[in-house]
Formats: sequence, structure tokens, C-alpha cells
Amino acid sequence: MWWLGQGQNASAIQAVSAAVVALFTLILIFLTGWYARITSFMSRTMEMQLKAAFQPNVGIKYINHFQGKGIGQDGARSESVFNYVHLNNECDSPIKIHAVKMFIFTGDPRFYDKAKTIDQSGLILAPGKGKDFSISIDVDQGTTRTNYKRVFVVHCTDLAGVSEHSFQCEGGTADIKHTFGFGRPPSRIKFYLLRLLGRRART
Repeated sequence: MWWLGQGQNASAIQAVSAAVVALFTLILIFLTGWYARITSFMSRTMEMQLKAAFQPNVGIKYINHFQGKGIGQDGARSESVFNYVHLNNECDSPIKIHAVKMFIFTGDPRFYDKAKTIDQSGLILAPGKGKDFSISIDVDQGTTRTNYKRVFVVHCTDLAGVSEHSFQCEGGTADIKHTFGFGRPPSRIKFYLLRLLGRRART
């Protein structure tokens, strides 16, 4: 105590105080970082648990499908493909629909693939409930004469929007594919390869 009371030791006292403050600051930084890592780990764990616990099951049924042709006032010819699809929630939990999409793949490089998205943000389907969707897509002239492929896609989540799922079904089939995340149907190149492999298998 006598040493602390000497005026000539003021600089030493300030140095010790600064060192103590710096030490406590480092400890505080370490504890803050440790707490942040623990909180982040707990958050990721809870998110993974929510994703694992939510296992939706969506039924997709093509009710009607027809093609249309027309001539505009300017004389330009047009073609369209109309699809009437029923979507049903077949799981025990409510699901939130984010978007429904319809893709048209022609498998012919002369025509462009077409897609249409209907934003359904906020649509909630209770267990056992369903909804009908009518989607009309304008296609290139001549598309309806090809063996084109229709793919209906649904993006949905749990009510919290944590667990993302996609369901897709090709027109004319009852096969529904389920993937995690908001994925896409096969690309044009993949579609060509699948069709080529199918033709070789038949021959």
C-alpha cells in the first residue's frame, strides 16, 4: 500500500490498470464469441430438427389438359397448352404453398422450353385439404404437334418456412418426385438424354 501511495509510482499504477483493463476486455471478447458460437450451434440444431420433423406429402393429379390454336387481330398464329391440376395436402401437418409452376419441354431444338409460375405465397393447406389450379402457357407455333412433356412443380414449406420441399409430376403419369429445397425439373439437355435412352431401350 505504501508503494501505491507514492507519487513517483503513478505511471506504474496506470500501466498495471491498463493491463488489467486489457485483460478483462480480452476475456469479455472471448466469452462473447463463445456465446455467439453456442447460440449459432443451437439455432442450427433446432433448424435441422425442424427440417427432419417436417415430412410433407403432396398429391398431384392432372384433371384436364387440352391444346388451343388461334389467330390474333394482326394475323399472327398462336398456340397454347392448358392444364387443370388438383393439389392435395396428404400429410398430418398444414403446409404453406410458395409457388406452383408448369414447364413445357418439347425435346425438339426448334422450339423453346416454356414455363409459367403462379405465386402462392401465404396459401396454407390444412391436412386433407386441396386446391385446383388452371395454368395456360403460350407456346411456339408447332409445339403442339411435338411429343412435348408437361411437368407440374409445387414449392412448399412448413408454416415457419424453415423446411423447403419440392414436388413434381409429369403429365400423364402418377409418379410424384419429392426433393428437398426448391429444385427444378430436368433441364432440356437431360430431357433429350432421357428420351434418347428410352428410344434405344425400346429398340
